[in-house]
Order: sequence, then C-alpha cells, then structure tokens
Amino acid sequence: MSDGLTRREGLLTVVCGTICFFILPRDTVSARYLSSDQKATLVRVHVRDMENEAEHGEFSWRYMVDAVKSPQLWMVFIMFFGNGGESSADDRRASHQLRRDAIG
Repeated sequence: MSDGLTRREGLLTVVCGTICFFILPRDTVSARYLSSDQKATLVRVHVRDMENEAEHGEFSWRYMVDAVKSPQLWMVFIMFFGNGGESSADDRRASHQLRRDAIG
C-alpha cells in the first residue's frame, strides 16, 4: 500500500514540476502578472543587490545576523521544521508497528 502511495506522490511531484517549468516566467521582465512599475522596481532592486554583492563579496557576520533577524527566514523555518520531527517519529513508530504486526 505505501509503495503505491509513494509512487503516486512521486508522479504528482514530477507532473507539477514539469507544468511549473513551462508556466513560470524565466525572469521578472517576462512575468505577465507584474505591472510595468513592479517589473522596473524588481530590476532596480536586483541591480542594487548585485552591486552590494560585488562590493561585499566576502562573508560577514553582520549579514548572517541580518538574515537571522528576517521574519521570512523564521516563517520558512516554522513551515518546514515546525512539525516535521513529530510526524517523522510518528511515521517511524507506525512503520515499526506494522512490521511487528506482520511478523507475529
């Protein structure tokens, strides 16, 4: 049962990835859902970031601290790791229980 579910999940991932490859824009200029002002703003921000990277190409702890203070980083952290440990442990326990039930 779990093998079939794993295959279907994998197939769904491949199909969605393929669709996204063809639907998502390659860059900000070709994004149809952005207005001209939004595209220009994104290009300006990208150029500014590239200039900052050229000036400060080496690692700096200040940038690390800035990243840790970023709310976006914490949202992603909570989204990916907030409940992962418990569900993984539950999955392992359920898998071991199924094996024990199958054996004896």
